[in-house]
Amino acid sequence: MADNGAITGYEAKLWKMADKLRGSMDAAEYKHVVLGLIFLKYVSDAFEELRERLFREPEADPEDPEEYIAQQVFWVPLAARWENLQNEAKQPDIGQLVDRAMDAIEKDNPALNGVLPKEYARRSLEPALLGQLIDLISNIKLGDEESRSKDVLGRIYEYFLSQFAGAEGKKGGEFYTPRCVVKLLVEMIEPFQGQVYDPCCGSSGMFVQSKEFIDAHANGNGNGGLQTQAPDTPIYGQESNYTTWRMAKMNLAIRGIDSSQIFCGDTFHDDRHPDLKADYILANPPFNISDWRGETLQDDRRWKFGTPPPQNANFAWIQHIIHHLSPKGVAGLVLANVSMISKQNNEGEIRKRIIEERLVDCMVALPGQLFYSTPIPACLWFISRNRGNGKFRNRINEILFISASKMSQKVSRNHRELTNEEIKQIARTYHAWRGENYLDEYKNISGFCKSVTIEEVRQNDYILTPGSYVGIELQRENNEIFQDKISRLSSQWFKHNSESTEIDNLISSNLEILGLLSNKENKPSENSAYDKTWSKITLGECTIINDHTYRPSEQWPVINYLETGQITDNQITSLHHFDASKDKIPASARRKVQPGDIVYSTVRPNKNHFGRIKDVPDNFLVSTAFAVIRGKPYVADTSYIYYYITQKEIIEYFHTLAEHSSSAYPSLQMRDLEELQILLPPIQQQQSIAHILETFDNKMHLNQQMNKTLEEMARALFKSWFSGEIRVEDLEGVL
Repeated sequence: MADNGAITGYEAKLWKMADKLRGSMDAAEYKHVVLGLIFLKYVSDAFEELRERLFREPEADPEDPEEYIAQQVFWVPLAARWENLQNEAKQPDIGQLVDRAMDAIEKDNPALNGVLPKEYARRSLEPALLGQLIDLISNIKLGDEESRSKDVLGRIYEYFLSQFAGAEGKKGGEFYTPRCVVKLLVEMIEPFQGQVYDPCCGSSGMFVQSKEFIDAHANGNGNGGLQTQAPDTPIYGQESNYTTWRMAKMNLAIRGIDSSQIFCGDTFHDDRHPDLKADYILANPPFNISDWRGETLQDDRRWKFGTPPPQNANFAWIQHIIHHLSPKGVAGLVLANVSMISKQNNEGEIRKRIIEERLVDCMVALPGQLFYSTPIPACLWFISRNRGNGKFRNRINEILFISASKMSQKVSRNHRELTNEEIKQIARTYHAWRGENYLDEYKNISGFCKSVTIEEVRQNDYILTPGSYVGIELQRENNEIFQDKISRLSSQWFKHNSESTEIDNLISSNLEILGLLSNKENKPSENSAYDKTWSKITLGECTIINDHTYRPSEQWPVINYLETGQITDNQITSLHHFDASKDKIPASARRKVQPGDIVYSTVRPNKNHFGRIKDVPDNFLVSTAFAVIRGKPYVADTSYIYYYITQKEIIEYFHTLAEHSSSAYPSLQMRDLEELQILLPPIQQQQSIAHILETFDNKMHLNQQMNKTLEEMARALFKSWFSGEIRVEDLEGVL
């Protein structure tokens, strides 16, 4: 797992327990339930600790709200105190009691007005599950001094945000920017002193990470920072989604960060900070949004470099940020890769003008799968107003390009993270390039970074993709010596050629036996397909269609699991591997298979998720969305059945049945498979037909392997000419 400083075993364990109590509630709803309770526990812990201390002070009044306000602790009225809620956790009206507690806290603490969730009495939240969740959270200390010093709540809150973002997938990206991306932005622009602004702040991750950066540098733990005390760094922000804005306010409140200038509203149409000129701007705007009503803002004063197209807000965000930068300001923002190359609808002209204005300082290409909203890679833009006469060297006619596309490590099936070392490498490269004194002199590194003149960017038609400038990384792939690699690939190629010749001969022989390669006229037999030895029978009569479930053994250390999206047109692309001792096993992992079985997805069959299982690893299960089909002994050959039901006409027939099903999405019923009429020759003829067709399949599969070997060999040869593995003189005589 990437070492991003946010995840510990305790947070993960707590999340796993809380997620078990979710039941059927959607993650988008459940996050407000959990995060609201965590916040309530935090303020109650802090309140109780101070209250006990006030009881010991002769002049203090533990029931005076002003005593708490003076020490920046939220006043918690009696009805909202955690101990009281815990005592009532088993009551059927616990939802109403929590709602009243949230109301009471808001009433007595104006800074939280309209922020806390008050939907605990909803029908979809079972009182018993809510009570169990309260009991679970009761077991952790969050707001006492020791917990605050360790930022226990901050880590739990952020970890839960990331897990909910993952659970919600694309929608999760609307409120959460992965910590590693936020950390990289903050480390790059170093928001140490001055106003910090985020025009689309989500759950306030940029502000939280900025505070952590400032605290680290104030204590001398940053990347070379020498400051001895934390400076005044006010924050300003805006978030259009009301529920996300509430999460942002809570996220800041638990860390004692002033959120009085964090407003809810549409940044484009109701800019709540119209006159702000910020020293630091950090932002992760939603990618490529088209419903921002840009046509109503054609003459807006922010569009200094050109009117952004109504179809895409990317360059509206860039210009909004430039508009709000102070004369010495620097900004870092995340955008879709298309922003670096698009020329449609005036975007290319806007990008050109921004570059010619000497505002673009650095471009970073990110790897894919960092974001919950999209698996595709994104990029970072760094904008700086004072590149010529600031505290760093004059770089007004240069742009730094960094390609981090090969960085990151996998942390789950669909998600990757940049490590702390990778973040440090990128940030220090940028800092060295702009001339920070404590670092070594900057150097271009082929394949990773390059300082490029504006003239070179101009010659490249103002394209800003780092890959267009940094060149090819001059490293041997996987540390394999070039000659060894070519030797290995050559051996593969000759082996494939030999196998291909054998299969070609077998195909020719089969076609010759069938009379298809001879000159004689090959007339069909009068009693071939309609011979009495051929049966017209249903699939259910000649096969075993397995639709019963199987519970995995508790003794299995690892469970190998295949779901529908991992097999298409008889090609298995991947498998899930679950550690039975700690991973949550999907409820759908309940169907066993044998070698040779057919798996055919009954859910959305139009995706062609079907195939034959040739090799069965230990402890192997497939999804219950599959029908597992096996020929009955001495009646039907499973290979023949596979080729029969995967004919184009049969597949289209299944698609039609699925489209007209009564399910919420296209689905086949078990009877649709069982009642399919098929022609079944005697078993020996079935095996002969399947054997002939399998040779074609084997040839096509081998061709794919040969193409892959040739592609890898070509890539290795091409790189070798740049790295000096092959001398240029050796090319003489090739043509």
